[in-house]
Amino acid sequence: MTFVAKAKWGLLFVVCTMMYGCYGPLLLLSQVDGKLQYDPSQVAWLTELVKLIVSITLLSNQSILKRFSFREALPYFIPALCYFVNANICPRLMDHLDPATFSALSNIKVVITTLLYVIIMKRYPSSLQISALAILTAASAIHSYGLSVTGGKSDVSYHKGEPMEMRASVYGVVLLLCGVSLTSFASVYTEYIMKRGYAVSLHKQSMYLYSSGVTFNTLAVLWKMQDGRQSINSTNSFSLFQGFNIYSWTIVFTTALQGFCVSVIMKHSSNITKLVLTCVSIMVSTLMSMALFDLQITLYFVISLSFILIGLPLYMLGSQDVGK
Repeated sequence: MTFVAKAKWGLLFVVCTMMYGCYGPLLLLSQVDGKLQYDPSQVAWLTELVKLIVSITLLSNQSILKRFSFREALPYFIPALCYFVNANICPRLMDHLDPATFSALSNIKVVITTLLYVIIMKRYPSSLQISALAILTAASAIHSYGLSVTGGKSDVSYHKGEPMEMRASVYGVVLLLCGVSLTSFASVYTEYIMKRGYAVSLHKQSMYLYSSGVTFNTLAVLWKMQDGRQSINSTNSFSLFQGFNIYSWTIVFTTALQGFCVSVIMKHSSNITKLVLTCVSIMVSTLMSMALFDLQITLYFVISLSFILIGLPLYMLGSQDVGK
């Protein structure tokens, strides 16, 4: 790999890590008095729409745009549906988890993704990766135990200007596990169909995926318009972009940029690289939360983070043996 190629991958790694890490803090910043004042489904819809428009624009100079195939596009409906459900779960998680806990507990996706790799990709973990998985699982368990013994609150509403404690609720953890399972499946399945059609342009594959996402999210927005209400308040009015602020718009564009970065990773690398990004993003999320919300870090979190920083390199070292 040339120096320029390494520099490009390094830049992609940094940008994607920053986008993953800032998601939780941005969600909290977008709240007013501890509650979202906008409809999360509209954020998901706008994000998919931005990604679709960019993908079509990048395809506009290629003749393959004229050869749109519904048969080719059909498999992308499955991961798009999973991403759609998760996109509507994630904004509600900040009502039950702090950003650092959200990032730390999300590492369970390492275990789930590895299992799905065996089932879908027929790629088996090496003994080194199995050891790393045990360490990463222990990291999440230690952090969860720490929340329980240090009095982690189930009422996790945050008010600006007050120090934030690490906290989680059972409902929040269950929601997180559902979301992580969905995105893990969607990620592995997306990599599978992208690699299977490697000769197909990345922009065309992205167009298929994002057009499916726009379809699902448009239906959600139209349902709310027809129903005549918004999920974030008790009024009977519905208005596009109601309650949006600078932070919610920032979420739209940073999540869209993250989506493009992940597409490149799926096409030319693997979910292993994506797992590295999400693990490293814990540092970004934690540091942002400490700076913005005066987040009070516990000893259990420090121990958990240490386990992650040990287990992650081990998992990467063992990745070269997967499938042998």
